Amino acid sequence: MQHTDHQTFLQALHTKHKVLLVFWSKEDQAALERVCAPTDFGPGPRAKDGVDRYHFWDYGSDISPHPVAIVPEHIVRMTALPESFDPGEFVTWSLATAPWSLPRDWGSLS
Repeated sequence: MQHTDHQTFLQALHTKHKVLLVFWSKEDQAALERVCAPTDFGPGPRAKDGVDRYHFWDYGSDISPHPVAIVPEHIVRMTALPESFDPGEFVTWSLATAPWSLPRDWGSLS
């Protein structure tokens, strides 16, 4: 992953803009392209290895929208989109008990 992709992620996170994400899927053994909302960067709550991951809300899944966490080396490309997102669409947990790794000003969500 390129440094500019990390900057794109941070900018989109803070301005609440969706990104077009291309990433390698081990499950599909192919690169996938999805429209996502960037949500966080850091170790995942489900991953026990402590490795930092990019966290997204995947709007384009073939099943239904859901969270996805991707290690940096699996990201092929990330492009900011002009479309904004509302974090209230997917933040359903208590941020007091499961806070963000990256600080941001998204207002009061829960």
